Amino acid sequence: NTRHPELRDLQVREALDLAIDRSDMIDTVYGGFAVPGGSLLLNQYVPEFMTAPVPTRDRDLEKANQILDGLGFAKRADGIRVADGGKMEYTLLVGTMNRAIDSRLADILKANLAEIGVGLKQKVVDNQVPIIFSTPKPYTDYDMTLIMWGLTPDPEWSTLISTSTMLGMYNLTGYSNPAYDKLWEQQTSEMDAAKRKALIDQMSEILQNDKVILPICYTQLVTAWNEKWQNVPDAGTVFGFYTYLNKTQFNSLAVQ
Repeated sequence: NTRHPELRDLQVREALDLAIDRSDMIDTVYGGFAVPGGSLLLNQYVPEFMTAPVPTRDRDLEKANQILDGLGFAKRADGIRVADGGKMEYTLLVGTMNRAIDSRLADILKANLAEIGVGLKQKVVDNQVPIIFSTPKPYTDYDMTLIMWGLTPDPEWSTLISTSTMLGMYNLTGYSNPAYDKLWEQQTSEMDAAKRKALIDQMSEILQNDKVILPICYTQLVTAWNEKWQNVPDAGTVFGFYTYLNKTQFNSLAVQ
């Protein structure tokens, strides 16, 4: 929630990002079938629309603690920091639909954040979105949540979610950036493919730099198919094989 008193601070979000042990989450929760996340858009999934490399980052507890120390958020006797007179302890919404996975992720995240003096409590709800937007002031009643981020063949929808237009709807973070909004509008009407790619790359970079959402990992799905099908891509597609194929993948399919 980027409108939270502390979480609106980019430096705080940076510290949280540096504290996440993505390798532990991948090994423990996903059995190794995932890779560390760094961007909301993956160029291997949307190659026709994005060329920027997907960044990854190493865990750095020393730097994370230095950031929070520099902000003057001192640790109390119980190890939790204090920011502006209040404990840096936050509630993480976990939806029942993905509870088996998200609760395990939350347990690891709680341990990660404790190492930088930040507390975390799980709150299980039926569905995070109605809870978040069930009040007239939708960005006041929650701190964090875990979401599953899906990509579409064309990234227009995936990028729309972080625009000001989606505030109070699908924009769960409360993020609003006029420069980002302007780029989104430009790419909707840009007919030159190369120019549109450049706009989308800029949008992706803005979301990465502003730490709007902290990607944990990209899951890898195992798929199976009849051997008469040839040139079928492995489970590197967005939700497994039977969803989206880009044009190159589709044209390479063959049946014996």
